[in-house]
Amino acid sequence: AAVAVLKERGLRPHLLVYDGVVPEFDSVEKADPNCVVIGDAAEKFSYQNLNDAFRVLIGLENPVLFSLGRG
Repeated sequence: AAVAVLKERGLRPHLLVYDGVVPEFDSVEKADPNCVVIGDAAEKFSYQNLNDAFRVLIGLENPVLFSLGRG
């Protein structure tokens, strides 16, 4: 469902997700991200990775953040 929404809205995500989920986003352009997708990142929730996601969001006029699952 997330991939369909991203494509429909023309969004290019910065992914902060579990490695096993990344292939689900193969059909979505990810260069020059204009949104952030967060989900079951567990060990990926490091200072550096969260900072990278934050920098994407603060660089946008209208930041878009998606949470996968029940988030």
